[in-house]
Amino acid sequence: MTEPATVDAPELAGTSWVVANYSLPSGALTNPWPGSELTLKFGTDGTVTGSTGCNEFEGPYQVEGSYDPFEEGVRDDNDGQAITIGPLAVTERACAEQTWMEQEGEYLANLNAGGRWFIARGQLILRSDNTYTEFDPA
Repeated sequence: MTEPATVDAPELAGTSWVVANYSLPSGALTNPWPGSELTLKFGTDGTVTGSTGCNEFEGPYQVEGSYDPFEEGVRDDNDGQAITIGPLAVTERACAEQTWMEQEGEYLANLNAGGRWFIARGQLILRSDNTYTEFDPA
């Protein structure tokens, strides 16, 4: 019996992303509020930085284990590679819109949940048992 070929993980370090949609605590998917931009940048030094649409954040990230590539039409729980993000330091500016403050909490909770990451159809997907976030390249 032959072992499956190992696949190199796509390069995450040095990439920048903008949220296309993300899951709410209820599990429903939503888009960022109009006029706000949720970003995520993976540094080559093991740190992430980004914007919640109101505040900026920074913290460590770490990936572990082998990378299981996304296969079109065959999504499974092992897709991607394990990732841990945080703890995140966040600036404390008051957001102009109350909805942006709620969005900020939801987005940061999704990032802090960790889970797995993979690239599918050119998008970065971060997912855990309870969260899901899709990013477009920045």
